[in-house]
Amino acid sequence: MVAFVASLAEAFADTLAASHVAYINMFARCNMGYSYYPTKVGVPYPGLKGNMLGDVVRECHKRNIGVTGYLNAGMNHEISIRHPEWLQMNKNGQIYDMTQGGNFFRNICFNTKYLDYHLEELKEVVALGVDGIFLDCTVPRACYCMNCTRDMLDRGIDISDDAAVEKFGFDVLK
Repeated sequence: MVAFVASLAEAFADTLAASHVAYINMFARCNMGYSYYPTKVGVPYPGLKGNMLGDVVRECHKRNIGVTGYLNAGMNHEISIRHPEWLQMNKNGQIYDMTQGGNFFRNICFNTKYLDYHLEELKEVVALGVDGIFLDCTVPRACYCMNCTRDMLDRGIDISDDAAVEKFGFDVLK
């Protein structure tokens, strides 16, 4: 079990203040998909006790240090396992291509129910009092998942036109 004790947040904030840090970017949820606060929406970091993000926000604010909550919006390993229907798919039907990414991460499609999940996750993080949100890996990509393919065909988009599919991917992120 990993315990995050409030006194660690105090010591961390003291170190930041002594270093004259005015603002930090703190994990709310990492690339693996683990939340660093008590969550009803996401997947808690295994064994984490307490509220690491909330405690750091509170202690930093006592010292006039701003805190942005970091979430990797485009990659979430844990949600990829639980909801493969939320993943982007390339034109070959792959959700995972080691030759392109060189890692095991899969990209999330924002044209799925993931967007609703992510908005609820953001509400939780904002409720902890962060001063901002940093959403990483929101990169427009061509996606041929069921939702994107259906929506493109419904809009009369030629799914064999790479440029049109890429534009649709960009429009999804607007």
